[in-house]
Amino acid sequence: MRFLLSCVLTLSLFATSMGHAKSSKPITEPFNPERNQLITYLVSQQLASRHFSQKRLDDAMSLKIFDLYLRQLDPRKRFLLQSDVKELEVFRSRIDDELKKGRISLPDLGRRLLDTRIREVNALIDPILDAGFDFARKETLETDPKKLNFVADHAELRERWRLTLKMQVLDSFFEAVEDRKKEAEKKAEKQTGKKQDAAK
Repeated sequence: MRFLLSCVLTLSLFATSMGHAKSSKPITEPFNPERNQLITYLVSQQLASRHFSQKRLDDAMSLKIFDLYLRQLDPRKRFLLQSDVKELEVFRSRIDDELKKGRISLPDLGRRLLDTRIREVNALIDPILDAGFDFARKETLETDPKKLNFVADHAELRERWRLTLKMQVLDSFFEAVEDRKKEAEKKAEKQTGKKQDAAK
């Protein structure tokens, strides 16, 4: 497992746009052979440095690396579409072959797809918030990624984010209510203390 994590971490190092939800710069970088050679070198070095040289980097290992990579690429399944995942799955059993050839395309493709979806989601947020929410309507949102599928299309992506934002607004509201309650209790305690001091 430590080797798998090391491989995924190395692949993810080159998906630099993952955590930037506000990114608006399109990814148009050409294939970089030097960078891919570096990826190959780093991953191959993990075999020795992590004492996993006895593990074969074959199709079976490639499948495990891919599955872990996909989970880390979009851990809450809030961005990628099923079509994106299908496009990435082409590499599911080819990571080992690409490593041997010194050219890995998966990180660049994953970064481009995720960057595109992040920009699309970013454009959805304000219109959803501006439309408001019907808090009298009972709705549910599954938050366990293991029980979720990637959304099928843009309509499902918008709906998942509508429910996510509704939940976040409700959470913020209840946190504010709780904060006010605690503040009122503190004021009441101070007033009680002052009255007791005055009565002495």
